[in-house]
Amino acid sequence: MIKLLSKEEIIQNWTVLKRLLRYCREAGSNVSLRDSYYENKLKGLLNYLENGKTFFFVMEENKDIVGFLWACEIERDIENVYHILYFAVFEEYQGKGYGKLLIEAAQEQAREKRIRKIELNVNASNDRAINFYRRNLFYDDHITMVKELDF
Repeated sequence: MIKLLSKEEIIQNWTVLKRLLRYCREAGSNVSLRDSYYENKLKGLLNYLENGKTFFFVMEENKDIVGFLWACEIERDIENVYHILYFAVFEEYQGKGYGKLLIEAAQEQAREKRIRKIELNVNASNDRAINFYRRNLFYDDHITMVKELDF
């Protein structure tokens, strides 16, 4: 079941949402960050919810949160778009169509607000995620390139 969480529900489910956020951030990048990083991200989410341009969907199975999608409305050139900030389904629940349902919920939310485009960033080495997005009709729009410098 897909559910749009309120501020109070985010606070009630803080621990599992922090685990999902950690999984989302670290699964595709092999980077381990401090617990405070995830605490601060969720605290920021609570602030963003008040502007009415941020939404936080969760997927529940047997009343347990097993996935989430956090997105916000942003201004891009001449139109607004929904930007997916974080999106993940715990590995043991992948392959059940939950990610697709979360994407569809975000699409429906965008349509209700007359927003015609959803965008996201994905780590170039995260082949599984890239393939998922392409199966769900996302396409490459721009590429961020990085060069590391020696000191």
